[in-house]
Amino acid sequence: MAVSDPYFLESLMSQFPFLRQVREYVRSLGFQIGDFADPSMSRIVEAAVRRVERAIQGVRPSTIRNIQPNEDEITSYPLAMAIVAMLASPLAIRRFAASEAERYGSLLQTVGGDRIREVMAYMASEVLGMKVELGRPPYEFRLSFDDYLKYSIGLNEPRWKLVNRVLTGGYVYVTRPEMMTLIKNGLEAMITKRLEEMGRVDVPDFLAPQVERLRKILEQMQWRRASIPAKLGPDAWPPCMQSLRNRLLAGEPVSHFGNFAAAAFMLRIGMSVEE
Repeated sequence: MAVSDPYFLESLMSQFPFLRQVREYVRSLGFQIGDFADPSMSRIVEAAVRRVERAIQGVRPSTIRNIQPNEDEITSYPLAMAIVAMLASPLAIRRFAASEAERYGSLLQTVGGDRIREVMAYMASEVLGMKVELGRPPYEFRLSFDDYLKYSIGLNEPRWKLVNRVLTGGYVYVTRPEMMTLIKNGLEAMITKRLEEMGRVDVPDFLAPQVERLRKILEQMQWRRASIPAKLGPDAWPPCMQSLRNRLLAGEPVSHFGNFAAAAFMLRIGMSVEE
């Protein structure tokens, strides 16, 4: 799908580093991990480490009000991916992928006016490979039947069931908020897949202190999670989890990151997938 605004990629490239044009730009720079040992690259290393640390700690990405091209953002993303691979932790992979997907969802929502529909359609088709068409409100998007099934996996609210959807000519009709959820699901899956394909990456000497510190954060998190008594009743849940539970039971919209946090918490206190 073509983008009518020629400034689109230039203005958004630093915020969406998985775009083909951005990957080609980063590749043209010819960076190797060892190049980041140079003192002149310290701010990029700090940005990458900070990005990973916030993700594994579950810090929700802040809503970004201004989208400006920033070379540090472009180059810190692949380094952050490499650092996650160095940690060799499924928890780190899950948290980083969920955090980045939530971050990009917040960024998408900062696009002003009607252009957001075009931007969302571009992301869905060019980045995730979805077959998508623009529609009219309230169903502003039409998504191919197979792509809808692929990206709605894990969305258990009744409204996501295919029997409750409008389906015509092989396309499922979705609203803008629903399309945003499907895009975030797709981005999380894409980032997870790329990290898993990277496998374990050796830790260079200049990154050893930072990677060791991140590992200790992971260990502390896992220890705290393991120490939570199993089968806590809802009355004993932390207030934030009680609030998420009440909203989910009431059928109210919950962010992608909120769904992830609630599911992770419930699994760790001993609840089954069915529960």
